[in-house]
Amino acid sequence: MDAGRARLAEYLDVPAEEIHFGPSTSQNTCMLAQAFRALLEPGDEVIVTNQDHEANAPRAACWWAPETSTPCGC
Repeated sequence: MDAGRARLAEYLDVPAEEIHFGPSTSQNTCMLAQAFRALLEPGDEVIVTNQDHEANAPRAACWWAPETSTPCGC
């Protein structure tokens, strides 16, 4: 795992300490969301794409394709 982290860090030209491998994309997204939780305030917006898995968006999420529709008022 350490060798893989070092090679990926070299490829991305970042310190190895900035590379994180986790159990799944969904769990990593959840952990990242929890990390940002303290920084967000009511009224802040989080933008996701229709490429995200539904499990990674809150139930109140509003999927909006700006080029074809208008926001749903979320």
